[in-house]
Amino acid sequence: MENLDLTTDIQPITEFRANTTEILEKLRKNRRTIILTQHGRPAAVLESVEEYQRKQEELLFFKGLLAGLKGTESGNVVDEEEIYQNLKKRMADQVVKLLVQHHPVSINGKDLLKFAGTIDSDDLKTMAAAIEEGCEKIDHAGW
Repeated sequence: MENLDLTTDIQPITEFRANTTEILEKLRKNRRTIILTQHGRPAAVLESVEEYQRKQEELLFFKGLLAGLKGTESGNVVDEEEIYQNLKKRMADQVVKLLVQHHPVSINGKDLLKFAGTIDSDDLKTMAAAIEEGCEKIDHAGW
């Protein structure tokens, strides 16, 4: 993060109201945070969505890193097989989310390519059985 530039990064809210479009464009371009003041006192922090997202991801990464270090120090660790099984489950969950979110009649094969080879055959059989159990059967004669 860059140091605060007192000449450009602190602006009165009236300046923001008068030049909103230009200030927002500058935020996107320069990736700097602006502190808005009201009656000479800090009132709000303004930054681009991209910068906010970057900071949130960075914070999440460091929180995870810290949790991992604390876990290592306390002996709370998992072996690589458990990690592998968790990743497989997450990939299967992603496939289900993809199917549920889009509600398509069919799914473009390109959307499924990222899952190729990530789910073993036993898990695929289990998923297929669950789908068969949970899906309604259509009576085509009733149409």
